[in-house]
Amino acid sequence: MPSKKQPLKQNDHILGKIKKFMNRKGVIQKVAAEGTISKYHVLFEGDSKPQEVTSRAIQCDPAFLPHSPQQVKQPFIAAGGEVLMSPASNFDEEGEQGNTQGAVQDTSIDDDDESGTEDQPMFDDIPDSSMQQLLETGTTIPKDDATNPLIAHGLKWTLEECISMDVCRDQPKNTIINFPNGVVPDLGNFYSIWKLLFPYDIMPDCVQNTSLLLEKGGLPPTTSTEMEKWFGITFARTLFKEQGRDLWRTEMHVESCCLPAAFGTRFGMSRNRYDSILSCLRFGKFSDLELLHNPWLPVQCFIDAFNTNQTKIVSPGTFILLDEIMSSWLGLEADYSLNGIPHKTKIKRKPKGVRVELKALIDYSAFSSVATAVALKQHGTYFIGIVKTAHKMYPKQFMGTHDFSKRGDHVALSANVQGHQLFAVGWLDGKRKDLVSACGTTLPSTPATRTRQEVVVSADKGVSTRPYLRTTPGCNIVASYFDNFHFIDVHDHMRQGILKLEQHWLTRNWVYRVLSTLFGVIVTDCYYASR
Repeated sequence: MPSKKQPLKQNDHILGKIKKFMNRKGVIQKVAAEGTISKYHVLFEGDSKPQEVTSRAIQCDPAFLPHSPQQVKQPFIAAGGEVLMSPASNFDEEGEQGNTQGAVQDTSIDDDDESGTEDQPMFDDIPDSSMQQLLETGTTIPKDDATNPLIAHGLKWTLEECISMDVCRDQPKNTIINFPNGVVPDLGNFYSIWKLLFPYDIMPDCVQNTSLLLEKGGLPPTTSTEMEKWFGITFARTLFKEQGRDLWRTEMHVESCCLPAAFGTRFGMSRNRYDSILSCLRFGKFSDLELLHNPWLPVQCFIDAFNTNQTKIVSPGTFILLDEIMSSWLGLEADYSLNGIPHKTKIKRKPKGVRVELKALIDYSAFSSVATAVALKQHGTYFIGIVKTAHKMYPKQFMGTHDFSKRGDHVALSANVQGHQLFAVGWLDGKRKDLVSACGTTLPSTPATRTRQEVVVSADKGVSTRPYLRTTPGCNIVASYFDNFHFIDVHDHMRQGILKLEQHWLTRNWVYRVLSTLFGVIVTDCYYASR
């Protein structure tokens, strides 16, 4: 196990590492408090009196670190923060191999620490097998070199004047829908598209398992035709303001001027029959032991069928977007109820912050990182994404100190990770956007155009507002991302803001909540396919 990081003590020479004290040198006059976050009285160069700072704000000045005569081969950090050494680990001053075995070094630093030394390992020195383990386990590597902003967690970046050659030579292509047996359905008919995109392979299991529960309750079994009618009524509910039994009302409401929905006479299914199928709806049959092992099985079987059908029907185009789809859920969790949802995500900043999170792939994310770009490149996929919190190995320090003189300015860096060339691009558009990319160029692109309002004062009209177009220059990498990154959000808006199936299908059963979200995804896909 690595040794504990040595605490700073009185008379130690230090170097500031946060924005307020960045690269300022000083001497510790007094240790004010020791603990998880220690406090020190530090006299910085040029100051007349000491300042109280925490251990996270300063680091030991590398110029005053003790150096060992032996040079240890560069390590990489594995799971748990341990530093693993390659077999040839130690060498003496003459270059001959020493006999010290199992040497370790403590380089585990928390996320707020920006410390580093001149002898940090280069990322290219990590063996291929170790690199694969690093990407799969999501572990960390040494922190940024405070003296060189072009070295990020051991990965050396090179400033590029211009990236003019796109390593991705693939020709742009559109999304293709593969029609079974080559027969093209009537794309103007919603039902034809529904039969194409709904996973009908799971319909026999749905009919069988739903019928079993219906028969247990003394009700007649269902059929494929009746199930299709049930789906149709479920989606028709989104067209009416009424909910529940009011949808089957045949008399006009005294407080309404609209004709009644009259679902029973309109669709030929009574409310009791509809509710009975809803309460018995099952896409699979699972034992208690199977559900204990995997509580997501009631929806996982439908998700698997949906993914299999999408793989057969849809051939993606040039751009593929990865993002999350949220299904709002305010009910119980499995931690507090036997029938609660196995897991839900809580994000305070979101409008509906308590929900089930599903990952979606659409014809780019909080998932963007250097490791993501490398892993996808190893599978032949080129990645472009905004780097937010996952900034390991990304030159964030350089981007933060670079001088962007005006809106639209950009700067580009390149790095080679295990034979894969990556680019880091910083672009100023009000706030700085940091992108990581495995393809694209920095050649000029069509400027980003947005409509804005300005206040105009005139003698005849007084004070008024006037719209105007604001253009921001960019480059090819920036344009490729911002022209395509929003599609899942638009898809979510169509599903949640226009279709609103989850708002019309009120339930206390988490399985039905997730299924209603998935059904809404299919309906929205049908809408886009018809276009």
